[in-house]
Amino acid sequence: RRNFTASVKRVDQGVEGAREAVLHEARRYCVTNYGTSDIAWAQAPDGREGPAFAVSGGQMTVTGRCVIWK
Repeated sequence: RRNFTASVKRVDQGVEGAREAVLHEARRYCVTNYGTSDIAWAQAPDGREGPAFAVSGGQMTVTGRCVIWK
């Protein structure tokens, strides 16, 4: 359950808005289930912070893992 994929639809209405929405959904999932918004993003580009956004068929997704211990 700590691993998740968050997605939003209708990316064609604005890429920046879709990015913010999908990150909000990811954080909400981790806070609701684990009490933290710390996320280890899957497929993060080397040397960069944050997730890799995947867009397909008008839908944007991110994949990560809720971090409960540091």
